This record gives sequence, C-alpha cells and structure tokens, in this order.
Amino acid sequence: MKDHRAGCEVGKARVGQSRWFVQSFTVIIDRHRESMHKTTWDGEAISPRPPFGASIVVYRKATVGLEFLILHRAHEGPGFEGDWAWTPPAGARFPEEDLRECALRELKEEVGLELEVRRTNLGTREWAVFMAEAHTDSRVEVNPEHDRFEWMDRAKATEHCRPESVAMQIDGVADALSGSK
Repeated sequence: MKDHRAGCEVGKARVGQSRWFVQSFTVIIDRHRESMHKTTWDGEAISPRPPFGASIVVYRKATVGLEFLILHRAHEGPGFEGDWAWTPPAGARFPEEDLRECALRELKEEVGLELEVRRTNLGTREWAVFMAEAHTDSRVEVNPEHDRFEWMDRAKATEHCRPESVAMQIDGVADALSGSK
C-alpha cells in the first residue's frame, strides 16, 4: 500500500491520528491547488485566474436539422470511447488572455475555423462555454491533437460526449437555439 504521507510537511506535535489526517490532507490539497492549472498537456502556461479555458459548441443548420461539430482526441488512439474522447473544440486560456480571444484562438487552432463566437451562460466559474454557427460548406481541418471529427445530431453528439458536463453543453446550446428551457 502506498504511503500517502510521503512528502507531507506535518508537524511532529500531534494530538491523535485524526489530527494528523486533517493536517496531512490539508497539505496535500494545498499542494494540489498550487500545481493545478499551471500548464497545458503540451507545456503552455495557463491563466492562474478563472475561467481557465473555454469550450466552443459549433453548430450548423443542415437540411436534416441542427448538427454539432464533435472532435475525437487522438492521444488515446482511434478506438478510445471513454470520458473526454469526444468533445466540442475547447482549450485552456493563456495568462492575461481575453476569454473571447481564447475561444477564437482555440477554434482556429483545433479546427481551422474563424467564426463569430457568443458566450453562453452554460459555463462555470472555472470554464466558459461559447457557441458558434458554421456554414454547411465550412471546411474543418483538425489539428494533430485530434484524429477525426464528425457533424452529429443532438442525440448522437450528447451520447458520444462524456462526461455528462460536456454533453450538457451541447444540450444547452440546442435548447437555446430551439427557444426552449
């Protein structure tokens, strides 16, 4: 069993095991907070202040109805179907970067699109959600972080996107576009 106390700076004067646990846990949480949100997977600095990034739910009005642009992440291989396998374009915000500029940059970097983005109220304090309409003839070019993309209807997109918080972004945009909710 791994010793979770390794590296914890806990004082020697302890009153019982429970106090040691509380002190150790506090140190671990504080260290985790300090290390969170410093860099992206590829080493780029991330804003130290929230929101730390943005998702952009891209949709188009096709002849069959609304379709949503969903990207498959390449890092786990083409057969990967778990949490975070399929998502809308998204990424981290750089330090001092304007949130809207972050969304525009991520859209251009991940799929080669330059679209007007609109912030939604679907995000959280830590992560913003934008929406953008693409034309049916828009050309999508995924970056090496992704191995493919698909335009999916709402049901298929929300089925593919996990965890639930990602699927809820698509549902929220679909609801806003249909005037419901």
